[in-house]
This record gives sequence, structure tokens and C-alpha cells, in this order.
Amino acid sequence: MNRNNILNFVYAFGSNVITLLVSMVVTLVLPKAISVREYSLVQLYVFYSTYIGIAAFGWPEGILVNYAGKDYSEIDKESLRKQIKICAILECFLTGVLGGLSVCFINDTEKKLVMILCSVSLIPIIPRLMMLDILQATSRFKDFATCIVIEKSVYLFGSICLLVIGVQRFYWYILSIVLGYICSSIYCVVSLKDLNLIRFRNEKIFEKAVLLESAENINIGVKILFATLAGNLIVGIVRIGIEKQWSVEVFGKVSLTISVANLLMVFINAVATIMLPTLRRSESEQLGTVYTVSRCCIMVVLLGALVFYLPMNTLLSIWLPEYSESLRYMAILFPMCVFSSKTSMIIEPYLKALHKEKWLLMINIVTVSLSVITTLITTYWLHNLDLAVASIVFLLAFRCVFAELFLSTVLDVNVKMDMALELALTVIFIVASWFVGGIAGLSIYAVAYLIYLFMKRKDVAFVANMALRVVRRA
Repeated sequence: MNRNNILNFVYAFGSNVITLLVSMVVTLVLPKAISVREYSLVQLYVFYSTYIGIAAFGWPEGILVNYAGKDYSEIDKESLRKQIKICAILECFLTGVLGGLSVCFINDTEKKLVMILCSVSLIPIIPRLMMLDILQATSRFKDFATCIVIEKSVYLFGSICLLVIGVQRFYWYILSIVLGYICSSIYCVVSLKDLNLIRFRNEKIFEKAVLLESAENINIGVKILFATLAGNLIVGIVRIGIEKQWSVEVFGKVSLTISVANLLMVFINAVATIMLPTLRRSESEQLGTVYTVSRCCIMVVLLGALVFYLPMNTLLSIWLPEYSESLRYMAILFPMCVFSSKTSMIIEPYLKALHKEKWLLMINIVTVSLSVITTLITTYWLHNLDLAVASIVFLLAFRCVFAELFLSTVLDVNVKMDMALELALTVIFIVASWFVGGIAGLSIYAVAYLIYLFMKRKDVAFVANMALRVVRRA
């Protein structure tokens, strides 16, 4: 890791600190200030908006893969400018289609409004995704991070203003999210000013060469899109089943618990953002070593972070008594950050860097199929919310293990014993927290974690020494 990589991490980490602050406001303050139903409708918008990327057909992902590792001066700026403009026109059309379908086929007035706001969000979100991927691919992480900071800061400031004046209705909070997207999109246009995105006069954008490159980007990106979509659907299908079989309020309460469990993911994203371009610049023979060191670092931290479950659960139950019943699911859901983080930070970037997108897609499709089966059984047949929530962690663990077994084979490294230890530690945490609970449950897991650290002491010492050498060189 050189000085540039450290700076890239600092920029990404800084933007994710702001993201964490916003997540904390949404997760901790918003449900305290507004009713359960209003908060649940905001969560419904956030949930639906995670699937907005479908409307880009993999276009941004294709740009990221094609340009990852290149210098900004090397990219075809004219072609990218025209692609972004074509995409913006397409999203305007799709906004009208999705909005019209929402008006015609959704009966619930509030859910209809949520879908209309989702459709409007297409216009700022998708072109912004393309611009962000250009910045990320060319390692312009300072501008990338600034864009994220602007988006989250606008949302945070808007939400605080709404809370101060006592606004209760959900759609105002959703509009503050959309305003954040718009402001960050404007910054992206400014930071990519040499693309001349605001030039409209006498420009033919539908040129054959541009359309051919667009088709190539979509052809590459659609595999990643479907892999990402399938990855989101692993948990999404279970959440949809909960919303359909219980209520939007139950959906909101479970979503709150998932949001708390995912707070740690904010910091993991700081590393995941810079991982793909960094791997593309690495020598192929170094990938196995980097992988082994990276997974050791992240797993020690993630498994250690589980000890914060008890104080977090206790404080949140006092702070949000209306959600105390659903917060007990933290005992089951908290370990989801372990599997989600390892997948997004290490496994997915490696598979993309090795051009194994088809395998990533296949792994996610298999897991989604399993998600459909478990959701039908737990929500529709057994109508058991406990089992439905537990299936989320099971599915994420299944995907993580499946993907890592394949990746370790490709890299020719043996991590089966490490995987077994990590799974055992996760099971101990869930059993101790759910069935024992309290200080006793925390003590059981703490002892198990210390035993794990003792068994991994040589690896931990090696990673610590390597980190110290990197810091001294920087």
C-alpha cells in the first residue's frame, strides 16, 4: 500500500464518517421523533430506492469495470459525456413510465406516493451513479468522497430542520433525500467540468461509436447489475415477505434493527470503495497474499465488534421503547455485518478484478433461489417472524461461504479452517445472545473471541507488523 492508497482510504473514510452521522440520525433520532408508520414509510422508500439502479441496465457498472485502474487523462471524455446525456434522457422516460404505473396499480395512497418519489429519484440518481463510477474508476477519490459528503450533509441538514420544526409527514424526509441526490449530482457535473456535461448546442449524442461503446458497457455491466440485484434480493425478498404478511409497521421495525446492524458497514465501505481500482493495479501474483492479509484484518475487527451488541441493544431499548420488541432481533441480525462486510469488501472486488462476474452472478442467483424458498416457508407457511429474521443471517452466511470457497480456489489459498472458526464464533454469539442473553451471554462470547485471538495470534502479529511498516513508510 503506497501513499496514494493511504490518501484514498482517508478520503473514503472521511466521507463514510459523514454517512455514519446521517445513518445515526435516521436510525436513532428519526424513529424517536415521528410515528412508527411515518418512519416505516421512509424506510420503505429507502428499501425501494436500493433497486433504482436496475433502470441503468448495468451501464454505470460497465463504465467502472472498463475504466478501473486508468488515469483520468486516459479516458474518452467525449464518449462518456454523450453516454451520460443519453442515460439522462432514458431516465426521464422511465420516470414517466414508473410514475404512471404507480398511479394506476397501487391502491394505498401513501405507498403510491412512495413509489412516485422513487420514480422521480431516477433522474438525479442514475446519471450521478455514472459520474461517481468515473471518479472511482480513475481513483479521483477526493472528488468521489466530496460528492458523498454533499449528498449526506444536505440530507442531514434537511432532516434536522424538519425535526426542529416538528414535521411528521414521511414525504418531507424523502424529499430531503432526493435534494441530497440533486446537490451531489451538481457537484459531480462541476468536478467533471472538462466533460462539458452542460453543453447542449449542436451536439449529436446518438452517434454509432457512442452507441457501440454504450452497448459494450451495458453488456459488461449487466452481469454485475444482476449480481448486485440478486445480492440485494437475498435480504430484500425476506423483507418483502415480512411487509406483505405482517404490516408496513412491522417492516419498519425490522428495518430499524437491520439498519443498526449495518452501521458498521459504513466504515467497511470506505475500504470497499478503493479496493477494485487498487486490485487492478496490483500484480496477479500478489493477489493471494493481499487477500489473506486483508481477510485476517477485517475478520478480527468484525468479530470483535460483536461485543458491542449488549450495550447497543440496552441503550436503544431505553431510547426507543416502541421498538424494543423488534430490537431483540439484534441478537440474530447483528452478525449479518460480518458476512455482508466480508463479501462487499473482499470477495466481490476480487471476483470483479479477476473478471469472474459470471460466477458472482451465479452465486447470488443460487442464494436468491434459496431466499425465495426460505421466505415462502417462514412467512407464508409457518408465519413465524423469528424464523424469517433468522433466515436473513443464514442466507448471507451461505452466500459468503459459497463465494469464498470459489475465490480461495481461484487464488489457490486455503482458508477453510479460518472460515470454520469464524462460523463457529458467529453461532456461539447468536446462541449466547438469544438463549442466554445479558452479561452472561456477552461473557460467553467474549471468552470464545479471546480463544479465537489466541489461535490466530501469529496472523494478527504479522498483520500488525505489516501495518506498522506501511505507516512508517508513509
